[in-house]
Amino acid sequence: MASKYPFKRDFYEDVVKSIQKNGATFVLGPRRCGKTVCLTQVNDAYENAEYVDFKKLNTEQQGMEILSRIQKSIEDDEDKIYLLDEMTYAPLPEKYICKIAYLFTANDPHNTKVVFSGSQSLALDKWGHIAFCGSAGFIRTDFLSYAEWLRYKNIEKPSEENYERFLYETPEFYKIETMEEYLQACLDETVISNSRTSNIIFGNDCFLLDVEVLLNVCYATLFTLHKLDLNKRISESFDSRYHSLRDTDLRTVEQAFLFLKNCGLITVTPVVKDLENIPDISRDFQLIIHGKKPDLNFKDDLFNNINMCIKYPAFYVAILKDILKEQMPDHLPKGLLRSIVECHARGMLPQRWAAEYHADNDNEIDYVNVIDNTAVEITVSNKPIKGTHFDCLPDGYKCCLLTKDRTDTIGNIQLIPYYDFINRGCQYVS
Repeated sequence: MASKYPFKRDFYEDVVKSIQKNGATFVLGPRRCGKTVCLTQVNDAYENAEYVDFKKLNTEQQGMEILSRIQKSIEDDEDKIYLLDEMTYAPLPEKYICKIAYLFTANDPHNTKVVFSGSQSLALDKWGHIAFCGSAGFIRTDFLSYAEWLRYKNIEKPSEENYERFLYETPEFYKIETMEEYLQACLDETVISNSRTSNIIFGNDCFLLDVEVLLNVCYATLFTLHKLDLNKRISESFDSRYHSLRDTDLRTVEQAFLFLKNCGLITVTPVVKDLENIPDISRDFQLIIHGKKPDLNFKDDLFNNINMCIKYPAFYVAILKDILKEQMPDHLPKGLLRSIVECHARGMLPQRWAAEYHADNDNEIDYVNVIDNTAVEITVSNKPIKGTHFDCLPDGYKCCLLTKDRTDTIGNIQLIPYYDFINRGCQYVS
């Protein structure tokens, strides 16, 4: 039978390989990024597969009956693939997962496979690692990449024109109506997830939040950091939300940042003047989770000590459409395009031991990774080499300057069109 979804994302093959290799597989990623479609495609491709959506079960008894079937299959080593979606809606999901892990350990089956997925990836990741102790496969995915979109559209080469098409069409690909709708659903599902487990994951709290607080953070992230000034409507919308954010208490702001980070929606990069003293943002978030004071005061130093970006262009564009509505431009102004490209590139680049570097005399480099000895300057124009500040770096760095359409190598600096860089991912700086 032909699949309802003929286009397969890149991670589909990763999931299939994991099923072949591992007894248990966890498919993790942000809400509505394509995990359910992938599981549906696996279900269509294998006659021995059974797809279960726990969100659509009417009673907990139905969930326990499915567990009994899985137990029998594992004990009899049946040739069966169970695809368990929306796992956080299962009865006591962490214990459900632990029970299946115990059955695998006790019976050591070779033919029975179980795949877990759901929108609460933070919780599933923690529960999966605790229950299976490293013996399961973990596949992490994101929203549709530019490279995947090109393949979806049967376009052979990246270009400035089709990158702009990608930005405008991706929200429609996912049927994201508004950012408010998406964030509200994230909040609702987190509340449900927390209510159904006896072991809430640290950092998954959202009791102080509402969708307006989250929108305030998202707007402030875009329009203060990148200093956008497209028209009066954007200015008025931002001013209102920025002042609302400034009036919000610190604890709520911290929880909002944690929530957006755990949902995979923002990228957080420290801004430093000393490459030998890069703060560990992950550690600071962990301190907040455990009620301790981090080095960063997010309320006072919101746009000075950290660079926050909306990770996925689809949400950047969704926010703009929310604000501009019928005034949304047919083509992106250069300043707005650069801002989106910066967010997109930062979201793809490794974040650990990375920073935005502000050297002496206000010389700045957008991205420096001190472990990989790499640096990236993000532009959408043909910026001259003399206009960069790579000479501020110690010797031995591999540098990359994004351009409008120029390709060249000058010394240790590689010039790459921004759309080509995004198409090929991080291989230029790895």
